[in-house]
Amino acid sequence: MEPYLIQIINEKSIFDYLQSALVPLIAIVTVFIAYKQWKIEKIKLTHAVFEKRFKVYQQFQIYKSYILQSGTCNINNYELFISNTSESILIFGKDMIKLKRDFEENGMELWATGKELESDKWTKDEKSTKITRRLELQKWFLYVDINKVFLNYMKIN
Repeated sequence: MEPYLIQIINEKSIFDYLQSALVPLIAIVTVFIAYKQWKIEKIKLTHAVFEKRFKVYQQFQIYKSYILQSGTCNINNYELFISNTSESILIFGKDMIKLKRDFEENGMELWATGKELESDKWTKDEKSTKITRRLELQKWFLYVDINKVFLNYMKIN
């Protein structure tokens, strides 16, 4: 063979090797970019869920603070709490749903007990029982630890 033919064959072989290596390299780069985009979207979703959960947390704190400051609950705050925390069943687990239900039930009972105490139709013992129950409900709101439940959901990884 002629020397210049060997050189052309060698150059062609190197070019073929580079060309054939380019396709897998492009595939690897594409997979890497897709993986990075997936991670970014996952982080965005985590932050979006965190923001929604934090808004629900704030509503729990506002409702609890109102009850602790006023010693009672009114129907407007009760309805506002329910509407502002309605999406909690979608973004939290069963423990959070139970806490929300407890807040709703105890808030409504506190409101109803307060309304009943405004009436003079109760005997002294009945009134004393209602006052005791109202104090128990107020203590429940004082000692309920919402942070314990929320901390499980408020972590950003």
